[in-house]
Amino acid sequence: MVVVLIQARYLDEQPLTNFLTAVFETQYTMIYTRGFFQCVLPRSLNKRERRILRETVQFEGYQEL
Repeated sequence: MVVVLIQARYLDEQPLTNFLTAVFETQYTMIYTRGFFQCVLPRSLNKRERRILRETVQFEGYQEL
């Protein structure tokens, strides 16, 4: 499992949820706190998935912990 912090607006929750569901189905957890979505994913996103995420969600930061 990988913990990812995505700095994005609360309004980006639905597009982010749609993206993660398309990639991982229901195998992820997402919590929104103070400008960040904390996501627990089964694996890291690859370069192609990160590019698609960037096109889908207006986010300011992406960090894997």
